[in-house]
Amino acid sequence: MEGIMRIDIDDVMPVERVKRMDKQQIGMCGVYCGICEWKEKTNCPGCQACKGDMFYGECGVAKCCHGKGLLHCGLCSDLPCAELQQAFDHPEHGDHGERLANLKNWAKGDDTVIKLRTFPKEGQAGVS
Repeated sequence: MEGIMRIDIDDVMPVERVKRMDKQQIGMCGVYCGICEWKEKTNCPGCQACKGDMFYGECGVAKCCHGKGLLHCGLCSDLPCAELQQAFDHPEHGDHGERLANLKNWAKGDDTVIKLRTFPKEGQAGVS
């Protein structure tokens, strides 16, 4: 296929490939708890085990997902819902689209993990 350039995802965004993603470490909101900085600091087992009762208090996203019997929000027909969007937009704990990208990838069976705050923030040079 002459004239078609293949671009590897690793060339355009920082990803962390997990040899075998532990389903118990999949964060319902799109964070991968297996590499979360708070896991070690707080001895958090991850939201799959906590079922929404997190070390910082109740997580509405995890409660909703658990209540629907879903492994993560990427499997929900309402993706992204208002509850999830509120988490994405949180001033302290939000991200720039990485969690939504993770959820969509995981729903397709791709176990690539995109770390939070690695996408350029909207409004930065070259980002619309």
